[in-house]
Amino acid sequence: SKSRFLSKMSHELRTPLNAITGLTQLLHDGAGEAEQREYFDDLRDASQLLLSLIGQVLDLSKIESGQMVLERQPFDLHDIIQKVMHPLRARAQLRGLACSWTVDAPRGVWLQGDALRLQQVALNLVGNALKFTQQGEVEVRVVLSGERLRLAVRDTGPGIAADDLAQLFQPFVQVGATQSQEAGSGLGLALSREIAALMGGTISAQSEPGVGSLFVLDVPAEIAPSPVVSAAPVVEIGRAHV
Repeated sequence: SKSRFLSKMSHELRTPLNAITGLTQLLHDGAGEAEQREYFDDLRDASQLLLSLIGQVLDLSKIESGQMVLERQPFDLHDIIQKVMHPLRARAQLRGLACSWTVDAPRGVWLQGDALRLQQVALNLVGNALKFTQQGEVEVRVVLSGERLRLAVRDTGPGIAADDLAQLFQPFVQVGATQSQEAGSGLGLALSREIAALMGGTISAQSEPGVGSLFVLDVPAEIAPSPVVSAAPVVEIGRAHV
């Protein structure tokens, strides 16, 4: 496992690093203003990819060593889903894909838990769906029912064979015919499953080749009181008597 880890991650980390060093050299050698803006955009994207990869490696290490601890803070469910979906919808539009989402929960409902980890899992699931869907749509539905939160991500991608579903959540594993077209560390789904387990929940997958896939996150939900926004103090301006 350690050898596979080093082999896989050394390759994945080198890719954005090569982009960063190459773009830095191009900027050093000089270019027009418009070209430099493009180089900076590419430099930013490569840096963000590198940070994401390093973050996944650290998260996996924390989970394996039992050091990952989930936060328990109140958060606005609708706000969290908006933060996940808005940037991903823009990515989908650039690729000509439809991307929609619904939240079946009362407006203004707050939950108790780790909002950042919930975002991380949602980003992995929806981001994966967009990555492997070449045409059609990605649909996300979030349902808060009783004491459970369910996030379902359905896509019209190539689908996954039954034999591949069994190893889908294994670290460093990519399955499906598109694996040669889309690079990745193979850590996203494995981390998402582990985080879901820490939350006391599960992630399941259903798929059919040529039809698409459905990924479902199901975790406990604890309703939290909405934070009370205190009114601004009223400042009374007195009149001076002469």
